[in-house]
Order: sequence, then C-alpha cells, then structure tokens
Amino acid sequence: MIGCGGVANVAIRKCCQVSDVFTELCIASRTKSKCDALAAELAGKTATKITTAQVDANNVDELIALINEVKPDVVLVHGDTSTTFVTALACFYMQISVGHVEAGLRTYNIYSPYPEEFNRQAVSIISRFNFAPTQQARQNLLNEKRDTGKIFVTGNTGIDALRTTVKETYTHPELEWAAGSRLMGVTANWLHPAVRYSMTLTARPRCGSRMKTLLFRRSIRNIWTRPVRKRLST
Repeated sequence: MIGCGGVANVAIRKCCQVSDVFTELCIASRTKSKCDALAAELAGKTATKITTAQVDANNVDELIALINEVKPDVVLVHGDTSTTFVTALACFYMQISVGHVEAGLRTYNIYSPYPEEFNRQAVSIISRFNFAPTQQARQNLLNEKRDTGKIFVTGNTGIDALRTTVKETYTHPELEWAAGSRLMGVTANWLHPAVRYSMTLTARPRCGSRMKTLLFRRSIRNIWTRPVRKRLST
C-alpha cells in the first residue's frame, strides 16, 4: 500500500480484516512514522503480516527499488493524485498488478479537476483490480469496458475515514468562534438540529499552512452565514 493518510488508513484496516486474502502487507509512505504507528496499533488484531517502509513515490528510482525489494503480488494505490498515477505507471512498466482504491470517479473532462481527472482515468487503464466507492463509479468503469469480475464496490472510503477519525472532543483554535456548537471533526449541527454538514477541504501540496487555515476558516464561515434554503435529513 502506497500511502498512510486518511483513505489509505481505512483501506489498510479493511485489508487486515481479510487476512486470508492479504496475508502480507507492506505499508509505504513518505512519513514512515505514520506507517509504524498504524502497524503497532494493528499488531495482535490481525493475522496479516505487516511491514513498513519509507518511500517518496514521486521519486521513481526510490519507488522501483522498494518494489524490487518487497516483490509484491499487487500494489495498492488510492485516489487520483499524481503520486497514484506515477506509482501505477511504474508498476505497469514492471508488469506488476495494480489495485485502485476509489476507482471509477469521473467528470470526463481531463482538465476538471486538473490533473486529478486525467490521473484517475489513466490509472483505470493500468489497474487490474478496481475498488469503486459507489454503484455509479462501478457503472463508469463498466462503460469503459473494464473487466466486470475485477470491479468491487467497497463503499466511500472518505466517509469511512471520517467515521474512524472524528471525535466529539475535536477542537481547533480557528473554530473557537463556534464555541457551544456541536462539533464532530468538520461535521456540525450549527444552523438547525435537522441539518448535518460534512465538509472535506483539499488543498494543493504547494499551499502553505497559513493558506490552508485561511481556506478552512473561510469555507466554514460561508456555511455558517449562508441561510438554510432546504432542510436536509441526517
């Protein structure tokens, strides 16, 4: 598994629930400490043998060296980042099977979102196993003539990540102005008890921490100040 962030964390846990399929799993990330922490947490809870490694997947030589060392049957990638595409492309040249988590999401405009739409379409050409989050994503893959026997609807890993990481006690200095509201990570019942908001903010890696904080705060304030036009059920 390349990566150990929110989505990868969920995928790793699910892999470890089917140890008869995933007998061994190497978790590799730029930040090895994340991999080590997760491996320690799962120790004794799964029969899957877990190892960890440090790799910058954008460094192709480093990535190839790790693949040659581990000799995996399948390399799991997730999402639609350029790291995912580079990893899948390296596996293609090495003729190693790729499993794509969050496969089948589409806009069919390769410049929107950019470069994510190109990345995920290209990875789908390479991947042998496609783990789709929704039935619509599965249908997109079928429309593209992907092997129906290699498409598995596994649910929305973003929602899974929210459920596994969110805490009732979550707080942040930028959210102090909302004190007294019921906060669950970035899920809140601010405007009406019947309205539940879940927001995911994705910022480019080149954005600094101050820019990410500003985007986060502005996005939440926009939700806070916008009138409720339609009541939604939880």
